[in-house]
Amino acid sequence: MGTQKKIALVLWIMVLILLGSGIGVLTGDDVTLWYKALNRSVLTPPNGVFPVVWTFLYAMIGVSGWLIWGDTECRRQRLVKTVYILQLLLNWMWSPIFFHYHWIGGAVLVVTFLAITIGALMVLAQRTVSVLMTPYLVWVLFALYLNFYIWWYN
Repeated sequence: MGTQKKIALVLWIMVLILLGSGIGVLTGDDVTLWYKALNRSVLTPPNGVFPVVWTFLYAMIGVSGWLIWGDTECRRQRLVKTVYILQLLLNWMWSPIFFHYHWIGGAVLVVTFLAITIGALMVLAQRTVSVLMTPYLVWVLFALYLNFYIWWYN
């Protein structure tokens, strides 16, 4: 792998981690105040787990984006790129909808569509991308459960 490709890969990873962290910072006050008062599942991880998990997941999402944009042989490249961008937008929408606007039901819908979009991306993209996106899909399905629990019991 050439130097330019390595730099591009590092940029993909860093940009996604920074964007995800930035959204987390913007909704941080709502996490410490509003979220603590909600009825949550006993399976809810401690708050310190989320930044660690999301850093790992955003790195995998970044590598996937780099692979998707670098794949010149994909017959459905435009569709794969569109689905990739859609899952990112849904991902970034969830935190403000849930934490800032406190629209728990809307967040359930967003995370449901996010899971569907990730699954579609895994079917459409190359195998390596599918493997990289698997932990993301598992985490998002877990988040769907947690979000639904909060919606149901609050």
